Amino acid sequence: MATLTQQPIFLIQNNCPLIKQWEQAFTYFANPEIHTFTVDVYEDLVKGKQVAMIHEMISALQHYPHLIEKMVFSLDFKFTELEDTNLYIPETCWKFDANYYNWFSELCKLPIMIFFINDEDARYYALLGDMLANGSLPVAALENNERSQISLEGVEWKTFIDRLFNSCWMMLLYCHNTGFNPEPYIQSLLADMDVSSLWDDIYIKYQEDVRKDVRFKSISKAA
Repeated sequence: MATLTQQPIFLIQNNCPLIKQWEQAFTYFANPEIHTFTVDVYEDLVKGKQVAMIHEMISALQHYPHLIEKMVFSLDFKFTELEDTNLYIPETCWKFDANYYNWFSELCKLPIMIFFINDEDARYYALLGDMLANGSLPVAALENNERSQISLEGVEWKTFIDRLFNSCWMMLLYCHNTGFNPEPYIQSLLADMDVSSLWDDIYIKYQEDVRKDVRFKSISKAA
């Protein structure tokens, strides 16, 4: 039987310029007094579903493995009407706006993103945003604070489970041999969403794919 590779499975390789580009921001975040990583996103980026910078940041983070755990559930998105202003859009507005559902859905095209988003509501938007935006899942279903009790059926339920499974599987690959074990966070998220039974299958697939020497396709043109 093939053994598990002892090397990390990188999204971007060691020679990618993005790693150096994020060094200053990560050095600041390493300060013990800093507990969240705030990202200002102005409205035009949301409407254009622009997420590349955030994907590149999380790809670079893999090369700062001592910070991966600190970044888990720490990305705090602040939405502004204009670039470089403090005119923040209230949560009561953006949390009921289809543009933001679509933006978070686009963000989760890098499936591990749900493990870095601080806002609990936004994690659901990342998984379900496209269904919310197109009306196939009523917005009212997300107004209950007990997120694990959202009522999903049929195709919507299967889509949700498939996306969540893929996010957890990819998080295991992302953290493979980085020195950080994400299992407690994955199991906690699954429990919060009332699908703890998924864990065994997720872990088995992770082990199988590592033995097959699976590799990520780079998400960055700079890689």
